Amino acid sequence: MSAEIDAGRLAERPLRFTTIETITMDPRLQRLLAQRRSGRRFRATASTGVDEIAVIAEVSDVEAWQALTEVRPGATIPDGDGGAIVTGRVRVSDVESLRGRSFVRTLKAARPLFGSLAETTRDIRASSLSDLKHRGGWSGIPTGIASV
Repeated sequence: MSAEIDAGRLAERPLRFTTIETITMDPRLQRLLAQRRSGRRFRATASTGVDEIAVIAEVSDVEAWQALTEVRPGATIPDGDGGAIVTGRVRVSDVESLRGRSFVRTLKAARPLFGSLAETTRDIRASSLSDLKHRGGWSGIPTGIASV
């Protein structure tokens, strides 16, 4: 089998290039988008509706985030620079347009951190979570959100 190329045919068809703006996206969000494009439907959970996911974002304008019709806002943690780390619920189909907004610095799929719970209780010298209740509740226990 010969792999000859007909240069005349190639010259007849001009090449067209399209400029594509690349926006880096969280790999978990990329996976969810690919699953949605393949026809997957996302079930409702206790905190999300059908085809909705929980997200965490770093934004420069909290009011603009809360004003978006495609976001059901959740918690807001100010960062001291006029922006904040925010949470929300969004439809999977709205993720790409949301990520492209000028005030959205980062957007990631929220995920539970169950695996670290055992380590955390050991770090604060609690034998179990119920032990915390007997020692004064949750006051004084450090909590946080890590954004990588």
